[in-house]
Amino acid sequence: MRIIDLAQAVENDYIGSPCGQLDQIMIYFARAGMGTHYIPRTRSIRYVPLGGGAMDFRIVSLDTGTVRPGLEKSTYRIRRAECEELAAMAGGEFGIRQLGDVRARAMYEAIIAKFGASYPDHCDRLTYIFEAQQRFYAHAEGLADG
Repeated sequence: MRIIDLAQAVENDYIGSPCGQLDQIMIYFARAGMGTHYIPRTRSIRYVPLGGGAMDFRIVSLDTGTVRPGLEKSTYRIRRAECEELAAMAGGEFGIRQLGDVRARAMYEAIIAKFGASYPDHCDRLTYIFEAQQRFYAHAEGLADG
């Protein structure tokens, strides 16, 4: 993870782009025939077998020619701060350090009920992360099953 930290530091400090680490992690830890599952709480990697049909998978990259501003001009910093703020507010009561720790629907619904009216944008971030995790685990099971 030291290389990942250094890559992020180059992006953040030298280039001025306020990125996270997910892209660097996925590239650095990629393995043939495996999906890469990053666990932020422990900063660890778990590989997910792609199953029997893995040889049939194809990845396509497309350059649309669209000019887009980098993260330095996006709302990334704001969204990231909202995630950290909600995790801090909910942390003591719900035992979480980051929004990715919210895996159970009952906990998700309790946090939304408590903070949704006062912090709707923060809760939108939680909803995005929670639903993405639900899709990820269903997808990983499907990959493992081939």
